[in-house]
Amino acid sequence: MKPLARRLSLSLCLASALLAGCKVEQKVPELMASAHQYLERDDYRAAALQLRNALQQEPNLAEARLLLGQVLLEDGQLVAAGVEVRKALDLGAAQEQVVPLLARVLLSEGKPEVLLERYGSTVLAQPQAQATLLSRLALAHLALDQPQRAEAALRSALAADAQHAEARLLQARMLAANQDLDGARRLVDEVLQQHPQSYYGWLTRAELLQGTDPTAALEAFRKALAQRKHSMAASNGIFTVLLQQKKLDEAAATVAQLKGAYPKHPQVWLLEAQLALLQGNLKQSRELVQTLLKVAPDDLRVLQLAGLVEAASGSLLQAAAHLGKALSQQPGAVTVRQLQAQVQLRLGEPAKVLDTLQPLLDGQPDVRTLMLAAQAYEQQGQLDQAERMFRSAAAQEPTDVRTRTALALTQFARGQTAVAIDTLQSLSAQDQGTLADEALIGARTRRGDFDAALTAIDVLEKKTPGQPLAPMLRGRVQLALKKPDEARRSFEQALRLDAKYLPAALNLAVLDLQAKHYDAAAKRFEALLKANPGHLESLLTVARIRTVAGAPVQELAQRYEEAVRLNPTEGSARVALIEHHLNQRNNEAALAVARDAVAALPDNPGLLAVMARVQLLAKEPNQAISTLSKVIAQQPNSVQPLLMLAEVYTVTKDVERAVEALQRARTLAPLDMAVQQRLAATLLAAGKRAEALDVARALQKQPKMELAGYELEAGIELVEKRWREAAAVLRIALRKQPTTDRAKALHTALLAHDKAEAQVFAAKWVAEHADDRAFLMYLGDSALAVQDYAQAESRYAAVLRLQPAEPAALNNLAWVLLKLKKPGAIDMAEKVNQLAPNVPTFMDTLAQALAADKRWEQAIELQKRAIALDDAQSPTLRLNLVRLYMDAGQRSQARAELDALAQLGPKFKQQEAVAQLLKQL
Repeated sequence: MKPLARRLSLSLCLASALLAGCKVEQKVPELMASAHQYLERDDYRAAALQLRNALQQEPNLAEARLLLGQVLLEDGQLVAAGVEVRKALDLGAAQEQVVPLLARVLLSEGKPEVLLERYGSTVLAQPQAQATLLSRLALAHLALDQPQRAEAALRSALAADAQHAEARLLQARMLAANQDLDGARRLVDEVLQQHPQSYYGWLTRAELLQGTDPTAALEAFRKALAQRKHSMAASNGIFTVLLQQKKLDEAAATVAQLKGAYPKHPQVWLLEAQLALLQGNLKQSRELVQTLLKVAPDDLRVLQLAGLVEAASGSLLQAAAHLGKALSQQPGAVTVRQLQAQVQLRLGEPAKVLDTLQPLLDGQPDVRTLMLAAQAYEQQGQLDQAERMFRSAAAQEPTDVRTRTALALTQFARGQTAVAIDTLQSLSAQDQGTLADEALIGARTRRGDFDAALTAIDVLEKKTPGQPLAPMLRGRVQLALKKPDEARRSFEQALRLDAKYLPAALNLAVLDLQAKHYDAAAKRFEALLKANPGHLESLLTVARIRTVAGAPVQELAQRYEEAVRLNPTEGSARVALIEHHLNQRNNEAALAVARDAVAALPDNPGLLAVMARVQLLAKEPNQAISTLSKVIAQQPNSVQPLLMLAEVYTVTKDVERAVEALQRARTLAPLDMAVQQRLAATLLAAGKRAEALDVARALQKQPKMELAGYELEAGIELVEKRWREAAAVLRIALRKQPTTDRAKALHTALLAHDKAEAQVFAAKWVAEHADDRAFLMYLGDSALAVQDYAQAESRYAAVLRLQPAEPAALNNLAWVLLKLKKPGAIDMAEKVNQLAPNVPTFMDTLAQALAADKRWEQAIELQKRAIALDDAQSPTLRLNLVRLYMDAGQRSQARAELDALAQLGPKFKQQEAVAQLLKQL
């Protein structure tokens, strides 16, 4: 062929290569060299392509198989990597090359026991390869919580090669695990002096610095990334530090870079899901997590993140299921155990919280564990235990504002209000954060000390300039003060500072609804929806507003259906649609939606539970039982579906099976008082008093539940009106642990069968607990209930000696003085209304006092204001107004009010008094 013809032929061949007309193939050596070049640039996909091209020509090339296995392992394709490495071994690749790599594959697959079984006794001739294998065997022992065997393997690795970088870096990690951080860092620095370009050296140094010096850790992670530009571990470390520093934009850029290199890598999906969760994009986070659960259903990190996502979405049962699965696989995972306890707290299962935390409490619990345990004790009403836990947490971190704030709030709940508020004020002054300020504002508001609450909000506002929290809290206090116009201005200020601030929008919507400005309320959330079209809470809120406005049923259904369409993976949207149909008494439609929901989200036990409830309402108890059985199969360790099943059996009057379900629940959660109480109540309702008492007495034999068992037994006896027996049990409980609630319960039981003994007990308790304001207040209320005004006066006066500004005691004492016709009632009632203005019951007392002094006009005007401010619309206040009108001679006004009360019929229990007053007109 002539030269021109040859060139033309070659050009034609090249031009038609894509059409497979003729091929220009690289030889295997060229492909292998090209793969190595791509690896030097960390371009794993291009390297893998070249290696696969080489293997097409020579399928039995062991070197290519081995290198491809390495590339796939770096790319996170664990299964494919394992296949290629094992093929290389079968094709005769040297054990020194293959076995260390296979060890890494098995570790990456989470199979440390398989690694030890297959290669635990393997001896490789090359010292460096033997040291690598032994280092990875040490990692396998660590994964199985075998630290002594891990140390022995590491010693053998260093004996094989004293300068082996991987073994020395592992030695540094083990020193750090034993709290020798300085020794660990010195060892890593020695490795880096010898190998300044060591990727693993910089990675280890970064991880050792991460907890103490995030800035230096970030620099080290970036140096590791410079050595291996697509390193998953280094990028993950950078991402984690950036999250700690709240640099979400930089974290997002890191994820974007990784995604470019590994578009379908599960680790990238995991980071994306974490970032979406922190950015508040629950929809994206959940979708990514669902994908990860299909790829790695047993991965601890995935299960933990799944639990966090579901908890943030409000799907607490599903969150508990994911975290429970994670714990079953790795019981020693402290963070997962704490997260599970946090979810159980939100579910209102304090006994289960303590059960979950017990392994941590038996050791040396950290502050977070102690705080969670304290909150669980608070939920159970065991304030002494809660305070003990908070004190332990505060002792560990005496400068930690969270623990000291929590301790102060516990003291507040126990009635030690002055001490608690002083502590919170001190913390607010010392700390630039807002936690103590928010707690102080809440405490002041709950006490009715609104002026002091507003002062505390002013302090908070100075700490958070330009943020919406302070004006939002100010608006809430102004609402409590019955100043809606001022509250509206505060909420509007909060929204001006942050147009997407949902709490302020919600409060403004409430004000709009109260004023019946339904369109204005809806528009607030429609504005939020423009910024975030699929925002579920806004969609549901608009639908609820339109419900209150009396919108057509069809429109409401369409709104809820739209929420489901825009949020197909959100169970709460489907539940809202189901609830809409139930509110319309359209059980058939509710059941259809429930079935669609379960079909769309079959792994959501919360939706199955809702469907069971709908089935029960639709009078399909057998189907409800079947559905709940599926929930129980999905969540064999969950108590809630068993409680629901017991409820279904109770409705169908199958007491035996209801008891059986509750017995199973008790086996799962022996410390859960809600379960014990349900079981006892079910037995008692079935006339099985002895068996109900057996439940209580079994609890008394458990050290942690002894007192709860006595209280349950006392409760059973009180229901049965066996006062003497109840008192006897309560005396035992009180001796074991004296508390105000138990003292009140015992006094109530004694009053019912032996008033003299009740008086003796009350006198003894007051003598021994002179500062127990709550018990003194209870005694005053008990005396007032039986119109023993002299005794009530004495008790309320004792309360006020301990707390002179206690509004309830001042109000009740003013009422007693009025009844005893003693002077001072008006002055005292006026003082109450100054301390706690615009409280209808307090205004009612002052009106009665003014009327007794024949100041009719003032009394009537005040009573009318009280009625206008009364959210509960209590008819009793109107009946008192009638009496004021009659005493003032305003008979026509009295008749109008009485006619309105008469129209209430049985809804107002004092119709007899209404009839008597009508006769007097």
